[in-house]
Amino acid sequence: MTIDVDPDWWKTLFDEVYLMTDARSIGDEVITRQEIDIFTSLVPMQPHDRILDLCGGQGRHALELCRRGFRDCTVLDYSQSLIDIGKREAVDQCRSVQFAQGDARHTDLPPETLDHVLLLGNSLGYITEPDADLQILQRVCACSNHTAGCCWMSLMAPPHARHWPLLPGMKSATTWSFAGSGKSPRAVSAPGRWC
Repeated sequence: MTIDVDPDWWKTLFDEVYLMTDARSIGDEVITRQEIDIFTSLVPMQPHDRILDLCGGQGRHALELCRRGFRDCTVLDYSQSLIDIGKREAVDQCRSVQFAQGDARHTDLPPETLDHVLLLGNSLGYITEPDADLQILQRVCACSNHTAGCCWMSLMAPPHARHWPLLPGMKSATTWSFAGSGKSPRAVSAPGRWC
């Protein structure tokens, strides 16, 4: 038996149903606060830093950062449904998070305008094109502050990240640091030295 799967399945999956089926993680405020606790404890940040929550869905991480006093948070996600939900949450919480719909491979962000990029929720590996993940990482590098910025990613199986090719300006893949325990760490970050 052959099962045909639309290679663009990810374009329609992330909606209100996704928020219900994955609520135990993406709807848990305690988990969100813990993830941001880890990020802010490892990365020097200032309230005026420009932060992009890339593939950020309804913006739970950006909203939490904004709640903590970070004033320049933007969420970019492909799902208009999640963007709309995030906008409503921001209004309900009186948070000034900006939301934009778009493809992470082709953002219009100007070069070197971001201090930090969050790429959380296992947001790589969905697109079947061989270089899609690399294109996303290249966009992250292009729009990041190369001296002080940080990209924080969470991946299901982060050890494969150690084998990604170095991007222009990336010093060393050994700058990856892992948070978590066991063979499948929860999050991986690469301080500005890598971009």
